[in-house]
Amino acid sequence: MSVTFGETVRCGAVRNAAAGGIVMGSAAATVPTVAASSKVAMTAAETMGIRERCIAASLLSETTLDERSSCRKDASTRQVLLLVPMTISVAIIGGGAVGLSTALHLVERGITNVTVHEADDLAAGSSSRSAGFVESQYVDPLDIELRARSMHVFRRLQRDAGLDIKEIGYLRLAPDDAALIAFEASARLQRELGIDHATVLDAAAVRRLVPWLRPDGIAGGLWGPRDGRIDGPDYCRILARLAQAGGARLRRGQRVIGVTPTASGHRIETLDGVVDCDVVVNAAGPWASVVGELLGVDVPVVPLRNQIGIWRLARPLPRLLPMVMDYIPHSGARGLYVATYDDRRHVLAGLHSEELIGDGVDPDHYDQDADDGYLVETRSSLERRMPKLSLADVERAWAGLYPVSPDGLPIVGPAPGHSSVILAVGGGGSGIQLSPIMGALAADWIAYGEPRSLSDGQLVAPDRFSDPRGGTSVPSAWPP
Repeated sequence: MSVTFGETVRCGAVRNAAAGGIVMGSAAATVPTVAASSKVAMTAAETMGIRERCIAASLLSETTLDERSSCRKDASTRQVLLLVPMTISVAIIGGGAVGLSTALHLVERGITNVTVHEADDLAAGSSSRSAGFVESQYVDPLDIELRARSMHVFRRLQRDAGLDIKEIGYLRLAPDDAALIAFEASARLQRELGIDHATVLDAAAVRRLVPWLRPDGIAGGLWGPRDGRIDGPDYCRILARLAQAGGARLRRGQRVIGVTPTASGHRIETLDGVVDCDVVVNAAGPWASVVGELLGVDVPVVPLRNQIGIWRLARPLPRLLPMVMDYIPHSGARGLYVATYDDRRHVLAGLHSEELIGDGVDPDHYDQDADDGYLVETRSSLERRMPKLSLADVERAWAGLYPVSPDGLPIVGPAPGHSSVILAVGGGGSGIQLSPIMGALAADWIAYGEPRSLSDGQLVAPDRFSDPRGGTSVPSAWPP
């Protein structure tokens, strides 16, 4: 059996008479670009991890739970024919949320010759230092669609792979009536994209939901009651497990120290040796520009240091405090965020922005402890906005990195002038939140040559920064 570009294989429905097997999965999967001929028959005793393969093959599909259950049942009782449809080899540099998401989406598309190179351990960078909120309560249509597409993947991982989403809810505050009008449009668009729980609250409803708020300057809010927080390392472990079940390889402790062009692609040099590949994905988060230099590619991403504090409360809250965000994206300012952290005796808080505010730092040498001055400023902002919270001492605080692009949007697609280098960078302070769609788009470019997972993936493609005269053109905020 040879599968060519554009042919659709219905998992669970394609049989091989000679082998007596079936192609496992839970949905129709379009097999991309290169003909497939390699097949491996496995007996039931050898199908460890087939459930994960079924999940991986269905993340972006519209299949039902019954179909997935049938897939799992078939996998445990019948011979299984696994297709290895792609001879293309992919090296992913970066074992955080975006790199692992890319690996998973590649194997979902039938590309299984995938190796993830991580300099430390999985999720050792920004993915382990994130607040981990996943939601879609944004204003700009592109921001909304990016997150709505991601939320559908989070829901499927929650349902099928054990991802724990602490659904405490997410409230974005509206400073005026104009913001409320924009929030109404956001809720409508979210419903069109399959997010049916988003709603707009007036000022009175916001006060009922969050009675600790000072009402001054609050016209209402955009409310996502099913939004919540995930643990970054746990999420990355799930991605890794599913990607490996689909055939991907993970190489921990493999810092990339050099990349050399070859006739067919690239030679990746690590401390432990070399690996040849056809395509390289730069998913290095705060190290994106460093890896870009190794690849000979301009990557306009600045690693900005951001901080988080966890305060103990003198008196426990009578109920959970949802995530409250007092910030409008792309406003050019920083805004307060606060939420319950694990129990009603602690809150997590910080000051957030999605733009290039401040100077970049060396991702290998920066202070990972929070500054006293920052904690004082955050506490002051929190006491102004929520004077009824009984804040006690800071129990824990840390600093992490936001890899921010010049326009605050992710950068996903082929590097200009380097079609075999795919960038999946610039997630900013939303790297975990955006990782499903960033991984899907990166995999799309490799599998299909176009970004199919977004209505207009060109809006986040790297060439939006390209100067027609050559090189990279970025706003003046980009440091020299």
